[in-house]
Amino acid sequence: MSKPLFPVDYRIGYFYHAWKGLTERFWLGTGLNTFRYLSAKNERTPETYSDYAHDHFLQIFAETRVLGGLLFLSLIIFSIYKSVKISSYQEDYGFFLALLGSAVNNIVDYDWQLISLFLYFWVILALIQPKFHIRNKVDLNMGINLTKFLH
Repeated sequence: MSKPLFPVDYRIGYFYHAWKGLTERFWLGTGLNTFRYLSAKNERTPETYSDYAHDHFLQIFAETRVLGGLLFLSLIIFSIYKSVKISSYQEDYGFFLALLGSAVNNIVDYDWQLISLFLYFWVILALIQPKFHIRNKVDLNMGINLTKFLH
């Protein structure tokens, strides 16, 4: 087999490994962070081995199958949707674009496999929430006023 001309040729191999793993154990899954074993099992040449599928969503589906993949995808979509829905303030658009950009980027990369980068997604999401609560004067004590108990 000839050496791939472009890195995209490698990515097609990584996608193939994920798809092959998804179809082999469709219902059970292999567990989180096991793509490296799927890749080693299905590699055609040493150049096509990778620890990550270079598509985070495909990797989650390959490792956790349909149920886990759909739950993960639903969590991400619901989180972004709720953030957009609860806030219509113009200064939040940058946050929304960052969230959306991070999610779209993970269709072709494995950034969220690195916990520090995935944490940015959740931190940005969390930054939108307090502004919503403060602007709308939502009771953050959830009905419990601790100051009454302390006096």
